[in-house]
Amino acid sequence: MMPLPQPARRSCLRRARSVEAGRSRWSLSLLLLVGFLWGLSVQAHQGSDAFVSLTVTQRLAQVRVDLAVRDLDLVFGLDDNVDGKVTWGELKGHEAEIFQYVRTTIQFRLNERPLVPGPMELLVDEHAEAAFAVLRFQTLQAEPVLSAEIHYRCVFEVDALHRAFVKLENEGEVKTGLLSPAEDRLRIEYGKPETVAHGMASFIREGVWHIWTGYDHVLFLLALLLPSVVRRKDGCWRGVDRLRPALWSVLRTVTAFTLAHSITLSMAGLGWIQLSPRLVEPVIAASVMLAAWNNLRPIVLEREWCVAFGFGLIHGFGFAGVLQELDLAGGSLIRPLLGFNLGVELGQAAIVLLFVPAAFALRQSAFYQRGVLGFGSVAILLVAAGWLVQRLVG
Repeated sequence: MMPLPQPARRSCLRRARSVEAGRSRWSLSLLLLVGFLWGLSVQAHQGSDAFVSLTVTQRLAQVRVDLAVRDLDLVFGLDDNVDGKVTWGELKGHEAEIFQYVRTTIQFRLNERPLVPGPMELLVDEHAEAAFAVLRFQTLQAEPVLSAEIHYRCVFEVDALHRAFVKLENEGEVKTGLLSPAEDRLRIEYGKPETVAHGMASFIREGVWHIWTGYDHVLFLLALLLPSVVRRKDGCWRGVDRLRPALWSVLRTVTAFTLAHSITLSMAGLGWIQLSPRLVEPVIAASVMLAAWNNLRPIVLEREWCVAFGFGLIHGFGFAGVLQELDLAGGSLIRPLLGFNLGVELGQAAIVLLFVPAAFALRQSAFYQRGVLGFGSVAILLVAAGWLVQRLVG
């Protein structure tokens, strides 16, 4: 075989180096993307939530406050022997501090007068596979309750994303609310008619926030949206010619996902179906993996909406956890359920509106087809695989 001429050899070397440099850049980009997503992965479905209930029956006011042990550990450093676990003995050892903390950061007013806490009791319960400290007390209430107010400031000093789900029940009449650093007071007046929209705003905001911080739901949606501006032809991805088909594809996919998770969110919120997070969370992680894998080795090309609908049914159970913990029924569930569901849809719509125009503008480029779609799907697959392992063994 004759050796290549010197100029041709240099040209080949330049091309080889260019390809190698390109691969290195893509590899570095992939590692950075995986690292960023992996950093988010530990936060998927690890929101800081509390549950507060006030029940007035037969002139007796009973209060229950459920605070996550991990949140109290941030406030007090409960893990005295620093072994990574908080035992009942360690929790009990900080009982007096916790009681005083709750008395000073959660105040109730009934009929415009402060509710004086009685002797407190410390218990432990579990919500969504996480340990919660339960603080209970009761006190006499001599007159009918016409108004109730709560001022809540727990955990906000260590976690600005902390939320408190509130349930106020007076002789069978139930009111609900959601408290955050931006809205730490809730006032309720009993015996007055309310519109369905009253009190929904906080649950709408929580629905938006829930999907934006539920990174597994976001990555699943992105995995479905990535191929929306391209079509598979002769074994390659090619950009669509017009935006309209891309929008139609997105509309079908998002509508199917929305319909599916709305069905199971409603059924789970109403208590008709309940599945353990030990089952739901690994399946959600697996759904993200499969959606990303379908972008790399396409199996479903024409009916992506079917995939979105099928896995959307599972994702609905992931959305429903906080509503189930409120233990609501009948009319008292309407506002939280509608508000939370609407918030999830608004948060989802915001992601779509940000993603699709940008993806359409870049659809013909190697940056999009190889980088965003190709390497992005690999990154999503790897992160979801990490979630799956964490949730199976955690």
